Amino acid sequence: MKQEGRTAAQSVELIGLVVVLTSVLAYKLGPRWFGFTRLSLGEAGLKAFETIGAGAAFFGANFVAGMIIIAAVNALTGWFVSHYILSDVSLLGISVVQGIVFTWWYSASERPRRCRGGLGSLPGGRSPGTDR
Repeated sequence: MKQEGRTAAQSVELIGLVVVLTSVLAYKLGPRWFGFTRLSLGEAGLKAFETIGAGAAFFGANFVAGMIIIAAVNALTGWFVSHYILSDVSLLGISVVQGIVFTWWYSASERPRRCRGGLGSLPGGRSPGTDR
């Protein structure tokens, strides 16, 4: 029993170490190789939280829709469909992809440019770096 707990803790530590190392590497190489500015990292972090939130909203909506469909199938057809089918990890993965696409779609539309105080906009609708 002790060995299992130790192994689980070690895997969490390893994953944390790998994530920290690749993040530091990206932070160092992003400006050099791709011309990223370090100042835009905060904006990218906010965009990541926006994307995670959209994915979570889609996951909730997909889960609720699945529960309703399963209840309807069970009630109307007499077939038994287990609610456990919704615990498949693919529902989470697909929901995250939905959130990513929705966030990118939102960013590509005109709406973010019209929103007051939206990410990457200055008062008057100007973009950063254009007021020289």
